[in-house]
Amino acid sequence: MGTEFWWILDAAIVAIALIIIFISIKKGASKKLVIAIGCVLSLAIAGGINKSVSGFVYKNAFRQSTPKSINKAFEDFNIVTEYTKMIEKLDYNVKINENKLEGIIRGDEVFHDRLYTYLCNINGRVVVEKEQFIVDINESFANMLYERLSTQFPEYVLNDVKSIADSSEEVEQLTRMLFIEPDETVPKELGVHIEEKYIKSTMLDIISVAAFVVLYVLVMIFIRFFAIYINNTNAIPIMGKSEDLGGAIFGLFQAVVDIVIVTYAVKFFVVIGKGEMLVFNEATIEKTYLFKYIYNLPILEMFR
Repeated sequence: MGTEFWWILDAAIVAIALIIIFISIKKGASKKLVIAIGCVLSLAIAGGINKSVSGFVYKNAFRQSTPKSINKAFEDFNIVTEYTKMIEKLDYNVKINENKLEGIIRGDEVFHDRLYTYLCNINGRVVVEKEQFIVDINESFANMLYERLSTQFPEYVLNDVKSIADSSEEVEQLTRMLFIEPDETVPKELGVHIEEKYIKSTMLDIISVAAFVVLYVLVMIFIRFFAIYINNTNAIPIMGKSEDLGGAIFGLFQAVVDIVIVTYAVKFFVVIGKGEMLVFNEATIEKTYLFKYIYNLPILEMFR
């Protein structure tokens, strides 16, 4: 979507670099020294405390509410009915007896083995090869879970949910956790389990990107005020003929760091936009000549 506008991203970072370098040359090295040092300091602080800040934000803003929202998605939920619908969509041409299906879900036998045997015995024929059956059931279950959770969460938070399909053991465990008697409430353990395994990591990654950008900006605001004070007191002597060259070098350095921060801001919008935002999507970024290389720099990973 919007891939024809890839040039906007390249043009933007070139324009940012040229503007910063031009202003830096006009101001001179002595006026830009504090800002250049501040860029390094801001980057180090933002990266260094990012993990702690992200964890703090998640713990205080989302840790308690997330399991509750997960459980809310499964209010008035009947796992037997859902499995009946899932199997009907698979076109196995079988008529499900929900009482027998309930017994399979509640039983102690290996869930996939028992369910497969039951479906094959209904009409006395193999509905599909067992390996394909396991894939079908796991993918159907993961899709069902994704749809239910999407009633409480934005889709960009649920990136890991469909990976449930990769584990039959996980499908079996969640299936039995989701068996809820009509007079019972959704068990707290369900919300905690799904949050820990399939939502927390994604949310922390999103918070981490946003926190990195915000922390950098906040520190740089302080640095800029400090730079204004230093420059007004003429604490840094003019460097003579090196003023313009030094200003250009410091400006280039600042431009690179600022562009890195811009790419992380773009990453945030790419994630929350699920790749559907104009320009801010992976397909558009991949077509760029310059932007993609800076975008893919593992800056945050260097601090972990």
